[in-house]
Amino acid sequence: MSKVLVVDDSRVTQHMLRILLRRNDFDVMVAGDGEAGLDALNEGAVDLVISDINMPFMDGFGMVAALRDDDRFANLPVLMLTATGDEDNRERAEELGVNGFITQPFDSQQLIATVRSLIPA
Repeated sequence: MSKVLVVDDSRVTQHMLRILLRRNDFDVMVAGDGEAGLDALNEGAVDLVISDINMPFMDGFGMVAALRDDDRFANLPVLMLTATGDEDNRERAEELGVNGFITQPFDSQQLIATVRSLIPA
């Protein structure tokens, strides 16, 4: 079973994604910000990170930059799932090496299809 780390400060979003992903046969871990996300990655292997952008302590961009600077996680797929889908955020995500970008509200089927496409076989 593939493992997904959801990094988002919204407990509602965490809960919604946990349910959706588990219903589609993914194991799910959650973290409330980028720092907690990095800590969670050190606790166990994951196949994909889904992250919000705007979070306290360390935002999604800071977390992705830290991932890309760490040889252990440099190639870990990251999907940004955020309500702030303006062009500047999309460009910054692309520059950091984010693998996918979906704005909220999102279509559940599209999200699951994107998750499946990003997880290595």
